[in-house]
Amino acid sequence: MTLYKLCDWEENRYHDSYGYLAFYNSETGELGQVMHWATAFAGNLDTSAYLEPCGVALEQARRVLEANIFKRLVESDRQQCREPEEDQIQVGTVVRTRKAVRNKGRALGPCPKCEGSGHWVNPNNPEDKRTCFKCHGQGQVQGAATGESVKIVKGTVGTIVDTYKYGARFKINYTIKAGDGSLFRCGAKSLRLDMQTKSEQHWRERAYALSFHFDFKSAVTKWGGWLSTNWAGRAAQGTYTAFCPHCGGDGRIDQETYQGQGVAALKCCGHRVDMAEWYAYCVEEGQCEAAHWDREHYFTPKDQARDVAIALEDYREEAHA
Repeated sequence: MTLYKLCDWEENRYHDSYGYLAFYNSETGELGQVMHWATAFAGNLDTSAYLEPCGVALEQARRVLEANIFKRLVESDRQQCREPEEDQIQVGTVVRTRKAVRNKGRALGPCPKCEGSGHWVNPNNPEDKRTCFKCHGQGQVQGAATGESVKIVKGTVGTIVDTYKYGARFKINYTIKAGDGSLFRCGAKSLRLDMQTKSEQHWRERAYALSFHFDFKSAVTKWGGWLSTNWAGRAAQGTYTAFCPHCGGDGRIDQETYQGQGVAALKCCGHRVDMAEWYAYCVEEGQCEAAHWDREHYFTPKDQARDVAIALEDYREEAHA
């Protein structure tokens, strides 16, 4: 079993600070974290057994990170579509009922605040027109509930035309205009966005690009902290490189020029590049230690799924032949 240190960070808590280290276990193929120092007690963890990643180990860890990012993106996309937060549901949002609800009939009428114009006009300046706060620019508002209770079936599609808060905890209810022009009200728990989740291929491509930022900290903890050392990013300088298309030189990333937002300069000519795009380009071109094999055989185009398992197994056989 070989353990590779990927990055470490410091968490400043109320009384003391704690240092954590993210690592990759080559035997289990998993990422993990361990506390290796703290101001709360004496003595530090001996990290001499943790090696710096290089070559195929770095690429293996990156692919585990890619799988982790992909899983989170898919779960987040499904959560946002099927159980949206209140700030995602605004006036004009198209929604669909997740379950049947019951409402009394309601009719639309002209807004009493703007007289149906949808705008508030400054009495001192007729050119100053603003959206009416009562009807949100719709020009119409719903009247009082009348008639018998009506069942709104599951899957009814409509557009949010008004929101209002009620109760001591300010719960939010929404007024929805269905396709037939009828109005009904319900809460956020009874609604979902009227949209489909994005395809898995879309999120695989997104996860593939994001994994080249080598943000292993986010994969092993949800807490904040200050990144101290990024051994994976440092190793990537020598592991992933391609000929610079601008000057033809050795296109290695100069980590000292990194100023956040994933942008840095190449050592050869100083041309600034997006680090994720550059690392991805290097892998696709086969110009890295962990991907020196025939890229056309092992790496499919970006718009297709990549069979990473076969590539790694074949590489292990070549490396230990």
